[in-house]
Amino acid sequence: MLVSWKWLNELVEIKKTPQEIANLLTMSGIEVEGITFGLADSANLKVGLLKEITKHPQADKLVICRVEIGIAEERTIVTGASNVKAGQKVPVALPGAVLVDGKQIERAVLRGVKSEGMLCSAVELGMDVEKIPAEQKKGIYILSDTVSVGDNVVEVLNLDDVILELELTPNRADCLGMLNIAREVAALTGGKLKLPLVKGSEEGHECAQMAQVDIEAKDLCKRYVARLIKDIRIAPSPLWLQQRLMAVGVRPINNVVDVTNYVMMEMGQPLHAFDYARLQGKKIVVRKARENEELVTLDAQLRKLYPDMLIIADAEKPVAIAGVMGGLETEVTTKTKTILLEAAFFHGASVRRTSRTLGLRSEASLRFEKGVDVEQVRLAADRAVQLLAEIGAGTPVEGCVDSYPGREERQPIKLRIEKVNQVLGTALTPETMEEKLKALHIKVVEKNKAGWLFLPPSYRRDLVYEVDLIEEIARLYDYDKIRTTLPEGVTTQAIRTAEQKLRQQIRKTMVAQGLLEVLNYSFINPQQLDFLGIPEEHALRDVVTIQNPLSEEQGVMRTTLLPGLLSTVQRNVNNRNKNLKFFELGQVYFAHGFPAKQKLPMEKWMLAAVSTGEKEKTWAYEAKKYDFYYLKGVLENLVERLGVTANDLC
Repeated sequence: MLVSWKWLNELVEIKKTPQEIANLLTMSGIEVEGITFGLADSANLKVGLLKEITKHPQADKLVICRVEIGIAEERTIVTGASNVKAGQKVPVALPGAVLVDGKQIERAVLRGVKSEGMLCSAVELGMDVEKIPAEQKKGIYILSDTVSVGDNVVEVLNLDDVILELELTPNRADCLGMLNIAREVAALTGGKLKLPLVKGSEEGHECAQMAQVDIEAKDLCKRYVARLIKDIRIAPSPLWLQQRLMAVGVRPINNVVDVTNYVMMEMGQPLHAFDYARLQGKKIVVRKARENEELVTLDAQLRKLYPDMLIIADAEKPVAIAGVMGGLETEVTTKTKTILLEAAFFHGASVRRTSRTLGLRSEASLRFEKGVDVEQVRLAADRAVQLLAEIGAGTPVEGCVDSYPGREERQPIKLRIEKVNQVLGTALTPETMEEKLKALHIKVVEKNKAGWLFLPPSYRRDLVYEVDLIEEIARLYDYDKIRTTLPEGVTTQAIRTAEQKLRQQIRKTMVAQGLLEVLNYSFINPQQLDFLGIPEEHALRDVVTIQNPLSEEQGVMRTTLLPGLLSTVQRNVNNRNKNLKFFELGQVYFAHGFPAKQKLPMEKWMLAAVSTGEKEKTWAYEAKKYDFYYLKGVLENLVERLGVTANDLC
């Protein structure tokens, strides 16, 4: 998650430096992985107007530009760029300017013509070329006509912003939105929050007459809000909006898409816009895909849909893959006159499975997977509608449709005051504990001797148990203030069980015979069982299927150690390591137990060994190939070392 320092300062009062805030966030559990500083020297970077362009008399690939950089102030600049035209506004680096690569601009003479500065490209200004339009990636960066000649380019393009890169843990999905990062900073510093004011909508009215929402898969979609905006005018976004998006790593596209992305980065709630005229029956149906359904997504790819996938459909067909990507047919274009704006809460596991199956990952799917704030869904839609109206992109239709079948009343968490100090090893007063929790907008519901009841805000879905509140108190109190103490209590000597001793003895014996132990993944490709020629009805086919595999190659739990061992041999042979002796002692897993069936998968320890190539020649022995009898001898030595007799094997 990238955090714009300028944006953050608009949301919360900050009196500390970026480095100080980064340290506070890191020490409170929200790691700041890096800080990127923009251009510091901005005095000699100006907005220039190209008044006249003439060919260089001594060079075919150079042109001479007469550039206005202020009232009655002009400069002559020689450039080799081919995309400059008279009347354009461009960034001008005057003598003394220092660019991102440390290059200092000086006056120069190019083929006999004096050049008093340089026209700058996006790369020279330190801009992320992946986040700007294709036509701006090469040549001189062309500025908007709305900027004024002589303005500071650094301020115009927001090049002096500082970017904090957060490495968030899975439980802090709330910090995937700028507002909640601002709340964290306010709690840590005591700064005043300055959150945007949003005019809320009411259910019904004209919007409810124009559109209908039907949630069939209520277990996968807790809430769906639809709002309508008419008189849509597709155009580039205002410069401030484009800069804000680029600062947090999002490429501007057009005013409608940019507003949905802006709200997603601001509030952590993904949004999607449909062309209302292309929705059959003017209806939204949230359901699972049906057999043989397909959808052409926004990337122009035909996607096969499976029955376990959650989709958005109109009255006739799918129009989007819920939480992953919209459909091409209902894409908002320059011909769009009215849009239906979607804000919803989709089940995270469902979005994750669909995203992985289709190989589609996005900022939106990331947020749905980790969990969005169901209570803020309508607020996010209202915020987007308000912004679209403010930038002149359309006119809001009064009212909204808010289908909320998954409404749940969150239960307060009981916190025992004495438990806090017992766990943390502190002597905090109840007043201090309450102060820390209130700073995080955790409300006190009830106080009694048995324990206080606290209700976390809806966006903190990670706060469920008493220990979670204790952790929040520790974070805000400052971990460094908690004394380091040795653990108290009775200690006992750790002793291995008989089974652990047996496994240890097996390993020692195998290693003593010259074999190397390998550890392979417990997940295998089911095709590996086919390669081994195992019949379909064989017990080794009783595999445990992984619901969310790391990859297609790791779809089931192993029932034998052979696939892993043989893969290890194959990798070594491919790397010309041909003389190999490996063993593995590990667990295998059976879905229904073996031979008796049981509810939970059965785990069994197994030993397997493999050898290939030959025993290399030494001063005492001739070279000898490893064969069946070599491994037979290894097994006999192991059995003898473990004290197993022939009667034990019978």
